[in-house]
Amino acid sequence: DHIRGLLEKCKGCPRSGLDDCAPHPLGTLDTSGHHTCAVVADGISCWGHNNAGQVGVFEGTDPAFGTILPDVVLSPTLVAGTSGMVQVTTGGYFTCGRAMDGTVSCWGQDQFGEVGDGPTDLCYGDATSKPYVPTATKVKNIADAIDVEAGAFHACTVTSDGAVWCWGFNHSYQCGIDWGSIICDTDAGPTEYLSNYTLAAPQKVP
Repeated sequence: DHIRGLLEKCKGCPRSGLDDCAPHPLGTLDTSGHHTCAVVADGISCWGHNNAGQVGVFEGTDPAFGTILPDVVLSPTLVAGTSGMVQVTTGGYFTCGRAMDGTVSCWGQDQFGEVGDGPTDLCYGDATSKPYVPTATKVKNIADAIDVEAGAFHACTVTSDGAVWCWGFNHSYQCGIDWGSIICDTDAGPTEYLSNYTLAAPQKVP
């Protein structure tokens, strides 16, 4: 009945205008191989495998081990910091949500820059990235997203001007950036070990 009511409210509205058609827009649901998330009235709710914080649940910190994550979350649990989100997309071991104001937040595995809040330097290497971020964290420099989609280890968003921005693992050019043309300075001197395998913050697809 709840879904039917939302559909009635949104009848005749353009797809791009669904966010404004109902007090709590018709929620999206997405699932990866091991976890599932859905847009609910209060934000985004997730459940399933949480080995990298992709469900957004943690149990505190330990001096020896850092953040403690429950390996599995059995029931839908609201992710803190997701109020006002209208879209969710699940990656391999991370999750991203789009808010009505056009911002995007991600959480979970960050080994390859999946959370999107790292340095914008194209020579940033995955050796200095965080293994995981279990709390919803705003993606850098994205303020007018109209869609966001996650792959296994990368994500892309479309902004209101039609541009596409991507971040995360770029080993197979899935982020649309040609790392083969970039020379990065490392401690060993200029090298073509291309940390552009990893984009820790969004880069505009040419």
